[in-house]
Amino acid sequence: MPVTSAVAVGAATTFFRDKALTNAAVVADADSGTIRMIDCDNTANSATTYFKLYNLAAASVVFHAATPGSSTNPYIVIPVTAAKRIVVTIDTADVTFATAISCAAVTTGGTLGTTAPTTAVGMRMLLA
Repeated sequence: MPVTSAVAVGAATTFFRDKALTNAAVVADADSGTIRMIDCDNTANSATTYFKLYNLAAASVVFHAATPGSSTNPYIVIPVTAAKRIVVTIDTADVTFATAISCAAVTTGGTLGTTAPTTAVGMRMLLA
């Protein structure tokens, strides 16, 4: 199971970090919220990893490898190529999630795909 942590870094601001994100969805924020910064680290892998963000609690995220329409649709998908790390800063308009913020990392984009990256990846987010 990935090790996650969330600590307050200021008024109404939370920092989420998971150093071992895989294909098991984890909750970044159990309530509605916004994302102001996303840091996706795929430097340990030799293939593209898709960082998927869901507007649901982690327990509600469903993965089905070969059944179109039965998997949970990700709210945002961020592809990060092999051996790369990207940071996305949202300066003028936050990315808002109405229900909760959950995340996972897999080797296939879109709604299908259940395979975890060869090596677990890192993800950090600044939430409000």
